[in-house]
Amino acid sequence: MIGSAVQEIPELYWVDLTYTYSTWPKGTRMRFSKKYRDVEKRQEAIDAATEEALSLITPEMDDFDKTVVLHDWICDRTTYAENFDGSDQDLSGVFYRGQAVCAGYAEAYAYLLNKAGVECVCIPGYYGGEAHEWVRTTIDGTYYYTDVTGDDDDEVSHGRFWLNLTADMMLWSHEPDYASSMYESLSDADVWYVRTGTMLYAMDDDALISILAAQDGAELDVGAESYDVYVWMTDRLSSADMPYLLEASGHDASSWRVLTSDGAWGARIELS
Repeated sequence: MIGSAVQEIPELYWVDLTYTYSTWPKGTRMRFSKKYRDVEKRQEAIDAATEEALSLITPEMDDFDKTVVLHDWICDRTTYAENFDGSDQDLSGVFYRGQAVCAGYAEAYAYLLNKAGVECVCIPGYYGGEAHEWVRTTIDGTYYYTDVTGDDDDEVSHGRFWLNLTADMMLWSHEPDYASSMYESLSDADVWYVRTGTMLYAMDDDALISILAAQDGAELDVGAESYDVYVWMTDRLSSADMPYLLEASGHDASSWRVLTSDGAWGARIELS
């Protein structure tokens, strides 16, 4: 329990989670050791990387914009992989080695957001039956949930399937260690698909076409407001009617592919 609490504080990445303790009449003393011998060198790299990431934030950005920029920065510079020194489990994996697993991604993201003035904490739990970690962020007084690891997909540039989801959306596929850590989301206003106008609310071709028509370029995103809408949407996007949907929305229908992320209610259409 104590080790997990320490692990969820990104700044304590250098603390070994094993510890000894002694008791005496006036209390208990706990003694932790260092996880790394080169903490100073790692901290210098962390500070430099943090400065680089935060330099992307401009005065006109609101908290939502900050979540997007820092989410993309981590995905761009990090490879999903284990490290021989265990740093894949903490933020030094991202900042110092450029590779990490879910705990490293989550802690690096929480660290950067807190530095940028956006409240963010790590949430340990399970995804697909495997131990996993994601974050809870507070934007305009509402709680949102992001799985940065899930969006670092080599096939999808700047995928945002898991960016700022509501608790209900995240709980469909993610199981927290402690149910009390998944605070209720009172709004979906800063869900990425909602803010970008790409959220589909009904099983309706015209609504889907309208969302696609409003986007330019070779990457078209669409999210679903519910699981039922998601099932309908992905069925339509994989059907023989896909050329009709693309042409009706003003896009070239000569070649495309549809990308999804297991458990997330979104899709990306790549045109080529």
